[in-house]
Amino acid sequence: MSIQISDGIHNTKVWVLVQLRPVNEFDPTFTNPTINVNEIRPIGYEIMTYTADDSDAPPHDVTSYQILNVHNGHITTFYMDKTSGKIYLAQILDFESIPQYKIIVLATDGGGRMGTGTITINVENGNDHAPTCVTSVKSFTLSESAALGDVLMADFGCSDLDKDPLTYALTQVPTDNTFEVDNVSNQLRVKGALDYERSSFYSITIIVSDGSSSTRLKIVVNILNENEDAPQFLQSVISTVVSETDTNGKSVVTVSAIDADNDPVTYSFAGVYPNFRIDSKTGKILLRTSIDRETDPTIDLYVIASDGQRSSTATVSVTVEDVNETPIFANSSYRFTVAENTITGTDIGTVQAIDADVGPANGQVRYRILSGNDKSYFQIDNITGRITVATPIDYEDLETALLVVEASDLGSPTLSGVCTVSIQILDRNDNAPQFLSPTLQEQVPEDAPLGQSISQVFASDKDSSTDENNKVNYQSSAAVPFQVDSESGIVTVTGSLDRETIPWYQMVITATDRGTPRLTGSLTLEISLTDVNDNDPVVTGVYKTTVPENAPEHFVIFDINADDADGEAFGKLKYEIISGDSNSVFKIEPNTGVIQVASPLDRESISQYELVIKVTDNGIPPRSTFGAATIYVGDVNDVVPVSLNSSYEFSVLENVTINSYVGKIVASDGDFGTNSQLKYKIATYWLGSSGKFGINEMTGDIFTTGMLDREVEDVYSILFRVEDGGTPALLSDTIVNINVKDINDKHPMFRRPRYSTAIFENLAAGSKVHTTGATDEDLGVNAVIKYELDISTQNGLLTNYYFSVHETTGDIYLKRKVDREAYEMFTLTVVARDTGFPPLSSSVSVNIQIEDINDNRPKFSPLFYNTEASTINLCDATITDVTATDADLGRNAAVNYELDENAVSLPFTVSQLGAVKARSEVLLTKYIINVISRDNGDPVLTSSDHATVRIDRFRPEDVVVTFYLDMILPTFYQKETNLLRQVEEALSVDFPTVYVRRWCIEDKFTSILVHLYAVKNDVTNDISNLNVKKVFLTNGEFLDALQLNLNKQPTVEINGKTWNEYAVEKVVPYGDKIVHPEPLVSHLEEDNEYIVPLAVSFALLMAVFIIAAIFLYFVWRRRWCRKKPKKDNAKKPRVQLTETKQEGNNIPLFEKRGQSQVSTKPTSGWDESNSAVSVVSPVPQKSNEEPIREPDIELENSDNVNTQQLPGPYIKVPLTERSAFDTTSKDGSLKSDVGNEMEVPEHQVKSPVRRGIEIVTGWVYEEDPQTKVRNWIHTPIGEKSASFLPFNN
Repeated sequence: MSIQISDGIHNTKVWVLVQLRPVNEFDPTFTNPTINVNEIRPIGYEIMTYTADDSDAPPHDVTSYQILNVHNGHITTFYMDKTSGKIYLAQILDFESIPQYKIIVLATDGGGRMGTGTITINVENGNDHAPTCVTSVKSFTLSESAALGDVLMADFGCSDLDKDPLTYALTQVPTDNTFEVDNVSNQLRVKGALDYERSSFYSITIIVSDGSSSTRLKIVVNILNENEDAPQFLQSVISTVVSETDTNGKSVVTVSAIDADNDPVTYSFAGVYPNFRIDSKTGKILLRTSIDRETDPTIDLYVIASDGQRSSTATVSVTVEDVNETPIFANSSYRFTVAENTITGTDIGTVQAIDADVGPANGQVRYRILSGNDKSYFQIDNITGRITVATPIDYEDLETALLVVEASDLGSPTLSGVCTVSIQILDRNDNAPQFLSPTLQEQVPEDAPLGQSISQVFASDKDSSTDENNKVNYQSSAAVPFQVDSESGIVTVTGSLDRETIPWYQMVITATDRGTPRLTGSLTLEISLTDVNDNDPVVTGVYKTTVPENAPEHFVIFDINADDADGEAFGKLKYEIISGDSNSVFKIEPNTGVIQVASPLDRESISQYELVIKVTDNGIPPRSTFGAATIYVGDVNDVVPVSLNSSYEFSVLENVTINSYVGKIVASDGDFGTNSQLKYKIATYWLGSSGKFGINEMTGDIFTTGMLDREVEDVYSILFRVEDGGTPALLSDTIVNINVKDINDKHPMFRRPRYSTAIFENLAAGSKVHTTGATDEDLGVNAVIKYELDISTQNGLLTNYYFSVHETTGDIYLKRKVDREAYEMFTLTVVARDTGFPPLSSSVSVNIQIEDINDNRPKFSPLFYNTEASTINLCDATITDVTATDADLGRNAAVNYELDENAVSLPFTVSQLGAVKARSEVLLTKYIINVISRDNGDPVLTSSDHATVRIDRFRPEDVVVTFYLDMILPTFYQKETNLLRQVEEALSVDFPTVYVRRWCIEDKFTSILVHLYAVKNDVTNDISNLNVKKVFLTNGEFLDALQLNLNKQPTVEINGKTWNEYAVEKVVPYGDKIVHPEPLVSHLEEDNEYIVPLAVSFALLMAVFIIAAIFLYFVWRRRWCRKKPKKDNAKKPRVQLTETKQEGNNIPLFEKRGQSQVSTKPTSGWDESNSAVSVVSPVPQKSNEEPIREPDIELENSDNVNTQQLPGPYIKVPLTERSAFDTTSKDGSLKSDVGNEMEVPEHQVKSPVRRGIEIVTGWVYEEDPQTKVRNWIHTPIGEKSASFLPFNN
């Protein structure tokens, strides 16, 4: 600062510098911001710069920053630059773990003051987690009958830790859009129809996405095949014949059915037929016993074809053959007619032959055409003799056919008779007229006169003259100066021609026949006009008049006018009469053409003159033309027309075509000329509708003008009038009666559009079932109705077999009893046919429902079930399922199952659905149980043949082999059949009739374990072999056949098949050891059931003999030893045993033949070098050994054991027990195995006694574990000692 100093007079300035020293008086202060940081930010990301405010001046301002604490997290999550205050991300954030942090920041100034601030870090959710699902693979089984919209998977079990909304997309193989995903409900649904035959397996991938990341859910869907189709017989009704002399074994017939599901079909009878038997596999029916024709002339067999669930029925009608005679036709020749082009199947006529034989064989007639049917136009029903059209017939190809028809019976040998059938083919209008050429050219001079013929066309028609089918009319609608004559085909000029104006014309001419329908052909006529140098004169006008016979001379009649187009130079014309004036009664002025009367006329001499006038021009050369003039000599009208008859009677068929001829009225008039020209017309209709008839006014021909229907009007009475041409006209009337004749034009009509009824299946044959009826509006034979069943179809033949219709009443009768289980409903087609010609018919459907009664017992299919059960209840809770079906309906068909009274004590139960299960432990080797089925009908019926179930027990540890497969379960289900077949083929090399079954599957999610076992042969599949023992393949035999490599993978190849597609990781036995059968065991026992019992009996006799000898020996030795002095125990020989070593807890012993066989391979870990017992020297028995007792061992049924095992190399005996092989004598001395007496120890040593078995000799020993001294147990003690062993029976 500046300070001024003054003394009042003088001033001076002094600069003073004042320095302020800062004082730290303020703390640093922060704001408390909130920052959002996305969890996907990387480490090192700069979050913000966080600085504090300090009002102090340096050096007391903020000097450093640090993170003091982090709430909800670790302090190391963030890093802060202590100088700049920048905060960085030091660790990855996770919104799902910690959504928010609060960072406490400490700021320190230069004076030591501090302040804190809080930063709130909100962690933003980033899409850093892919969706997850509870499981990545799901497997479903779905019936092919599942409905559209069915939910296969109601919840995918997927979520997103980021809480992002999930979307689902679907891909499937095969790609047939069968499934869909509903993104609203998150469900997998059925979208399209399932078909096992089209695709039995679907692989579905559900792509679960959160918008940026996705995961996949694999879904495997196996489609279950439903039995949709019942077997269908190739023929539903089969007729066959047997002779009453045929005996047992005679083949009757073979029925055959096809199942669309390719299920195996079995055949059986629906009833009991003691004279017949049927092969269930082939459907072949054989005789059991001969049949007496007089007792049973016909037998109906109902045959059922079943696929196990569905069935269908065929009827086999068996006729017993009688003595045979020749069939005889009712007529030796027949005549029929049929129209050409009649559709296939149309009846022509029926021939009938009568066979006097009795029975459905000799008396049954069959028809066939022997000759005359070279072009196969005809066919004959071999049963009824009805001849029908096989293919439409062409009249132009065949007008008459002469057939030779044979009627033969079914006798043996077959006898036959013949007749001739003449069939006249009626022509139909089926050929259009045809011209020789489609085009025709003609040249015509331009001066061709009107009416001049310029050409003639001709069309031919291949049809016959019947109904004028080949009569042709010609016409042309072309606008040309020509016309064609409708009858002759002559083309004439109808108009003037001028080449200079139109040089040529084109005229389309059609030829139409008179058949019904009318057919047409066409031709194009091209007409060229030729030029001439001049034009002829042309007479104009028509000259025709009547001159009274009293006309005076010079009476002017005509003024002939003519023109010449050539003009004045050649147009001067001259007229002359050149003909027609025989008496020269007329004259013509040559220059004017005026015709006059030249002399008197006489009508009685000549009543008409036809004058030809020639007109000539003056050209060079001159051209001329001719004109006609008709002059009638007039008469006086004084005679009334007279009809030939006062009345007429005519008849005409109804429905004739319009313009059909009916009759003719004839009248006459004594006058001449106009006065005698008569005209006919209808005056009035006295009876009948008007407008139905017309008359030709010139000829008197009466014709139809409308369609006639006899059923509406059958008689017409008409007044016709005839008048002459005089003035005034004279007239007369006549009556014409016209009767309309009936034709067969009305079809019989049933009273109802359809009929329905129902009958019980036990209704007696011959009973009336229903009534039908029809009416016909025609008359006479046209209205007579006959009824029949339509047998033109397979269904018609079937209904005709069971039902008949009365020919005249239409009543339906039951011909033979119906089995509802064979046929539930019949649809009959009843035909009502009149006897007119041609006959007309109509048909009606009659539905007959067959009502059920409880007349069928449940039937098992199959009757025998061969299965197995294991000793381990792991996979076979349900041992097998028995199935019985009842052919009835409703409650009558509901089947329940139960065990028969002899099986209730066995450890098995059967459910109401037929599931056979074990209810307790399976102890025996084999069980044979019978299952009974009952229906719920009234009365209740039980199965006549019960189901037999054979259950053989097996030990999985001895026979089951485990396949480790690197595949998921759905994939295995697709390949299971092929795998079992390939394994079976590999085993069949050594065991040709082996079969393999799956026991169990263990699902490890990414891999599976498949447990299989095999039976050596399939003889036990036959119920007749119930006493034959079922031999299981040991796991050793199983593995040997697979030829495993060092990795325990099968290498055997059969038919070039490898194991690669099954991803086999290894194949191992299910148990701890590999078992093989005893190699020395004879296979004769499989062939001879007496060898084993004889061998056992012989062995027992030998054993008894040896035991008796040893017993006598020891009795003698014991007495002898008592007399000997005691010897020092130290001198007794000592037995040293080299102890065998074995891994595991078990040592193999031996097996009972056929069930427990000696293992020919050592157990894993067994040292074969130590398997023998080496006897070094005898040793004395220790006096401190405790007497040994037999241990308490739980025994197992030996019939069920393939390889017996002892629990460890030794059997420990409790110290408190006394040995079962007590070696102490009555005086307390201990006896050795050789009979030496030993002193009884004064006290017991508390050491366990171990018992073992030497595997080479099979001898049992007891050993002190401390001294290793063994006491060998011999016969007779050894005999008793062996009783504890599990292999002893």
